[in-house]
Amino acid sequence: MIMYCGGGFRSVLTTEVAQRMGYTNVHSLIGGHKALVNAGWELESGE
Repeated sequence: MIMYCGGGFRSVLTTEVAQRMGYTNVHSLIGGHKALVNAGWELESGE
């Protein structure tokens, strides 16, 4: 499971919570959504 947010801080927190809840193989995307955009990834809005 990969957690991400706008800049990467909140996803670290949610990753820790998920791990405490017993989830395994949970990771936080360093840099968040901004990192994806800056890396040139194509993103869909679902609209």
